[in-house]
Amino acid sequence: MKKQLTLKSALCFLISSLFIGMAPAAFSANEVAYGSFLPPLHSVNKYGLEPWLKDIEKETNGEIKTILHSSGSIASGKATLSAVRDGLLDAGFIANIYIPDQMPVSMVTTNLAFLSKNPLVTLGALNETTLVGCKECDEEYKKLGIKQLGSYVTPSYNLMCKKEIKDLEDVKGLKMRAAGALYTRWAKTMGGVPVTMSNANAYEALERGQLDCVIGSTAWLKTLSLWDLIKYDVDAPMGSFMGGPLFAFSAEKWNSFTKAQQQIIVKLANKYVVSTVMGYIQDSEEVAAAAKAKGVNIVPPGPKLAALIEEHAKGELDNAVAVAEKKSVKNARAIAERFVTNLKKWEGIVAETGNDQEKYTQALWEHVYSKVK
Repeated sequence: MKKQLTLKSALCFLISSLFIGMAPAAFSANEVAYGSFLPPLHSVNKYGLEPWLKDIEKETNGEIKTILHSSGSIASGKATLSAVRDGLLDAGFIANIYIPDQMPVSMVTTNLAFLSKNPLVTLGALNETTLVGCKECDEEYKKLGIKQLGSYVTPSYNLMCKKEIKDLEDVKGLKMRAAGALYTRWAKTMGGVPVTMSNANAYEALERGQLDCVIGSTAWLKTLSLWDLIKYDVDAPMGSFMGGPLFAFSAEKWNSFTKAQQQIIVKLANKYVVSTVMGYIQDSEEVAAAAKAKGVNIVPPGPKLAALIEEHAKGELDNAVAVAEKKSVKNARAIAERFVTNLKKWEGIVAETGNDQEKYTQALWEHVYSKVK
């Protein structure tokens, strides 16, 4: 039992007091308050979280009720873990890049973002590495009081700027939105000035001159309305976001579900982590096609920038291991190397499934989610 009565539980108590005479069935449902710091129209909410939560209600015949609190209305990206752990939220999207010191094991794979070339390949490899047979991962989440059910992956990040970027010399000194240490280091490597903030704040920062560029997904041009301000999108793979669980319950809430309910949620997590990534890919492709009409120029990288990207990626595995070992992560190299091995495995799987959502979802179930306890 929690020592403090949370706002949510206090409200529930008040409502139940007012309607004490109602039949018990009126209060039989579990409620899941889920927190997302992303805005409502973001691909993750649109293709993943909203339909996932609605299907949980449907597939449990209303035994579990759900509500999505988007735009960080309950907790910011940085505060979501503590909100879930302390009972202010029952579940949430926990972005480890905002709290790397609390999730050093999870950060091992996140810091390998520059190895991501195909989001579907990376999605399978990431979740197989972290959900199946990763003792260190399980121990970290148990310590945090969290039950996690998978992470999503974005299409490759690009460099999107207000001014024209022909090559590396045009990047020097530009202020860039760079999420976490991984992209802070990359921004510095390019000669830029990293600025850490949530992507939800990027529009205002660009408008005020606090940012010149954003390192992120092309889909953000539409979902975050960045194409009002961004004029150049350098189409070069600069890693991708693959940080922390999209579906994370407090252990207390997870344990309150029946085994049958848990199985339903796991099955739906499998379905909607794929839907999230497929939707993200679709948005990126549609946005890229529509960008010209919005005044955005999608351009290739200059030769110096292209060479720097390739050279930077070569040292990422050793860097990820070094960062983890400084934080006393056990078997960090084994985790990183298992991820690389799984990348190769999923290259083969995706070669067979292609972008067929049904086939890919089934493959992810067979290789990963069917093994989640």
